[in-house]
Order: sequence, then C-alpha cells, then structure tokens
Amino acid sequence: MSARPLVSVDARSGAWEESPWPSAFELARVLPQNSWTLVGGLMVKLHAELAGLPSPRATVDVDSALHLETQAITFAEAAALLAAAGYVLDDSTKHAYRFDRGADRVDVMCSDRQSIWRRHRCQGRPLFGISGGTRALQQTINVDVETAADTVRLVVPTLRGALVLKGGRLGQHRSVVRAA
Repeated sequence: MSARPLVSVDARSGAWEESPWPSAFELARVLPQNSWTLVGGLMVKLHAELAGLPSPRATVDVDSALHLETQAITFAEAAALLAAAGYVLDDSTKHAYRFDRGADRVDVMCSDRQSIWRRHRCQGRPLFGISGGTRALQQTINVDVETAADTVRLVVPTLRGALVLKGGRLGQHRSVVRAA
C-alpha cells in the first residue's frame, strides 16, 4: 500500500473554533491514528477549504467511518475510547453509531461492505454502513491541521473518494424516494 498524500491546514483562526471542529480535533486525539476517516459535512467543508472555496452548509456533528477492514480498531474499542472522553452511545436508534456528550455529537460508522458482509453489531444493533464507503476509504489523504493547541492529523477521502460517498448517498436517497 502506498503512503497517503499529506497536506497541511492552518486552523488557528476563529472559524475552526466553531462547533463541531473542536469535536473532530478531539476525535483525532482520542482514536488511534489511521483508524478512522472524516466523512460527511466536515469532509465537505475541509475539501472546500483545501480548494479555496467558501464554506458550504453548516453541520452540527462529526461523521466518521472506522477502518474496520484494516483491524486498526474495532467498534467496541472506539466506543470505549469515546465513553472515556464522556460520550454516551445513543440507544434509541436502530443502528449503533451515534455518540452524544451534551451538545457534541459524533457519528461513528463503517464501510458498506463491513456492515453487510461482516454484520458487526454493538449491543445487539447493527453498525451503520456508509454507502460507497468501501471505495472511499481506499482513496484517502492525510491532513495535518494546526490548531491553537497542537497539530492533529485528520484522514479524509480524496476528492474522488468524497464524490463516491456523495454519489452513494444520492443513490440511497433515490431508492428511498422510489419505494415511497
């Protein structure tokens, strides 16, 4: 496997202190390096920043995808580390994935193939698999983010990987609409 490309971002300005960025940086400090990838709204915001584009829509949570396929971490290990940081797994959802700590929210998911083929479970509930996640997690870059406190490393899908994720989500949405 070849090394991931590395880019750096200076996040010492006020915009990076707005929620949910501090939660994403904390997640990078809490979970083992290379055990997860940032996906969802913050992934889109980070790609916009790297491209010099205006920030897209606001997001209120941190969406992450665990690299279960590499065995760098298990969902149970991630859940234990998040619990030690004060997060509580939401037991009201069909899938085990949402962790809350006050107003902070972290969604911990896995690739679509891991959720379908391996059928991982937590507290009797299936994990939440991201459509297109398997391909997207194979196409990632490292982003060193310099914060006021330290430098944290985030892993995000490449632009191509991000488009695979968004395309998978769109296909999922269309299937739901057609079924209605």
